[in-house]
Amino acid sequence: MQIVQKAVIKNGDKHLVVLRAPTAWAYPDHWDFPGGKLNPGEDLIKGIMREVFEEVSLDVKIGELLWEREMMINDLFCHINIYATDIMSGMVKLSHEHTKWQWLTKEEILALDKIFPAMQEYFKTH
Repeated sequence: MQIVQKAVIKNGDKHLVVLRAPTAWAYPDHWDFPGGKLNPGEDLIKGIMREVFEEVSLDVKIGELLWEREMMINDLFCHINIYATDIMSGMVKLSHEHTKWQWLTKEEILALDKIFPAMQEYFKTH
C-alpha cells in the first residue's frame, strides 16, 4: 500500500491548489492539493513537509489530520492523508510536477472540470 500525503494550505477562505502536469503518474491535468507519495520508511510529518516544499517551495507547519481514506489510484492501493497546514515561510514556486497554481474557494474548486478524486471527497465533509 502506498501512503499519499496532501496539505490543505489556506489563505482566508481560499485554498492553494496546483494543476498536475500532463506527465503526472496519475490524474494528469487535474487540480489537486500540494503533496505526494511517501518514500519507504519516511516519517509521515517529515514526508508531507518535504513534498510541499518540493512541489510549491513553501515551508509549512503540519497541523491536525483532517481526512483520510483508502482508494485505488491507477491500480495502486493508496492510503491518503490530508493535513491542515500553516505557511511558515516562502513564496509559491512550482516544481516540474505542476503547471499552474491558484488560490480558490471550496466552491471554485468544486466547479473545476478536473480535480483529484481525494480532494473532491474531502470537500464533501469540509
